[in-house]
Amino acid sequence: MQTVSSRFTQLTDGPMRPITFRVLMAFNKTYDPDIEFFTIGGSTIGGTDILKGTSNTIQEWDKYVYEDYSDRVLSIEWEREAEPPTSAITLATASIVMDNHDDLFTPSNTASPLYGNILPKRPIRINAGFAGETIPQFIGLTDSKPEINEKAKTAKFTAMDFLKFMMDQPLDEELMYLDMRTDEIIQALLEGAGVTTSQMDLDIGSVIIPFAYFSKGSKRGDALAEIAEAELGNISMSEAGRATFQNRQNWSDNTSSWTFNKQNTLERKAASASDIINVVEVYSQARAVMAKQKLWESSSAIEIPKNSSIDIFPDFKDDYGALPVTTMDDPVYIASASSSLYATNEFEDGSGRPLNSFVSLTASDLFSTSAKLTFTNSNTTQSIFITQLELFATPAKVQNDIYVRVEDEASVGDRDGYEENVKKIENNYIQDATAATSIGRIITEDRGQDDDQYDLLVKAVPQLQISDVVTWDEPDNTDDYFVTRISSTINTSGFRQTVRTSKRTINLYFRIGISTIGGSDKIGP
Repeated sequence: MQTVSSRFTQLTDGPMRPITFRVLMAFNKTYDPDIEFFTIGGSTIGGTDILKGTSNTIQEWDKYVYEDYSDRVLSIEWEREAEPPTSAITLATASIVMDNHDDLFTPSNTASPLYGNILPKRPIRINAGFAGETIPQFIGLTDSKPEINEKAKTAKFTAMDFLKFMMDQPLDEELMYLDMRTDEIIQALLEGAGVTTSQMDLDIGSVIIPFAYFSKGSKRGDALAEIAEAELGNISMSEAGRATFQNRQNWSDNTSSWTFNKQNTLERKAASASDIINVVEVYSQARAVMAKQKLWESSSAIEIPKNSSIDIFPDFKDDYGALPVTTMDDPVYIASASSSLYATNEFEDGSGRPLNSFVSLTASDLFSTSAKLTFTNSNTTQSIFITQLELFATPAKVQNDIYVRVEDEASVGDRDGYEENVKKIENNYIQDATAATSIGRIITEDRGQDDDQYDLLVKAVPQLQISDVVTWDEPDNTDDYFVTRISSTINTSGFRQTVRTSKRTINLYFRIGISTIGGSDKIGP
C-alpha cells in the first residue's frame, strides 16, 4: 500500500470524500534534467518540481515538463492487473476523456498552441486523492492520437505505462546469460532498455538459470516474461514509475492493510467458472552448457579460388533444431582431434600437395547458433581446397525435456466438478520436473475453486496496490485475499474501484544455491 498521511486515510474511509485528481501531460516532451522533488520553502507553487509520493528516486520520465489539464477532464479510467499464475507481466492502462470545446486537442487545428505535438507517445501522469492531497496512480505514454468526438466536443486519450513501450522494443543484438538468477537477468534486460539500477526495485530471484538465450529481433518483453514466469514472479511498473520485480515468495509476509465490508462495498461477486484453472500442463526444454565437443564438420571439399577469400557459414543443430553455443575454437591447420581444425590440398580428392602455407583463417565470427569463417588463399596461380573442416564448441544442449500435468481432483469431476480448464505453460527456463510440478500445484491450489477469486465494487482506495492483502469482513465470513487487479474510475458518479481479490498459497520450496541448509524452505513436491 502506498504511504499516505493519517488525514488521507481518514478521508478514504470517511463519509465525506472531496475527490481531487490531477492529469498532467507533456505534449512538447520538453525535458528538464534539473527537476527535483518538491520541497517546502525551496520550490515554487506551480513550478516544475514534482511531489515526492512514496518514491525516493527521481525517474527519467519524471523530468519531463508537464502541464496540468485537470480542469478539462470529464472522466478518467485506469487499470493495473497482476495475475502471477497466468501472467508474468503487469501492465497499467489509462483512458481520459477531456473537454475539447475549443479544439485544443484536435490534431488538425493549426490555431491550437499544441499543434504539431498532439502525437502518440506523449508523457502523461495521473494522481488522485481527496481534499487537495493526491498520490500517484499512473505514469506512461499515450499510445495514439486522441479520439475526437466533434458532436460531443471531447477528446479521448488512451495510454500505456512505460513498461509496455520497453516490452515492445526489439533486441538489436542476441543476448546470452550463463548461471544467473532470474533477477540478475531481468536487471540486465531492463538496463538494456535504459532503466538504471536506481530506478528498479527487484526481489532476489528464486531460480538460477544455467543458460538463457534471446535472439536478435525478438521482443524485450517476451524475454522479461519468460524469465519471470520461470518462478511465477511478476514484473511491473509502479504507480510512481519504478520498475519492479516480485518473486513468487514476495507476498508471503504481507499482512492485511485494508478491510472491506458491506458498508464500503457496493457489490461482491465470485469470479466466473472461466476464471477457474484446475489443470496445469508445463512444457520445458531446459538447456545447460556442456563441455567442448565437435559440433560441425564439412561434408565435402571447399574450393578457395586463387588470390581470393571465401566465407563459410556453419549452422549448429541437433535433434531439437538450432543449437546455441557459447564459445567456439577457431580452426587451425591440423592441430588436434580435440579442437577445431582444417586441412588443405591442391586437389579436391586430397591426393596432391597440402599447400597450407598459402591458406589462412582471416576472420571468425560466432552468432550463437551459427558462425562465419573467412579463409584466404594467397596463391596467385591456383585454387586450393579445404578438404577437412571441423569445429569444436561449447553447446547449450537440452538437458531436461519436461512435460508435467497437474490436476486439482477436487475441482475436476464427472458429476459434481467443473470441466477441465487447462492452463498450458511453455517455458524453457523451468529447470526440472520438480519445479514444473511445484508451479502446477501452486496454480491449481490458487485457482481450482470458484471461491478463490472475488470482484469487489468499492468506494475507491487510491493507496491500494497490487499484492496488498485485504480482509473481507462480514458476520459469517471473514477471510484475507491478495489484490491482483485494480480498475479505477473517476466521473460524475464519483470515485470507484473494482478490485479483484484472489486466494494465493505461498510455498517456499528449497532452492539450490539460494536456500539455507536447515532453513524453513521445504523440498519441492
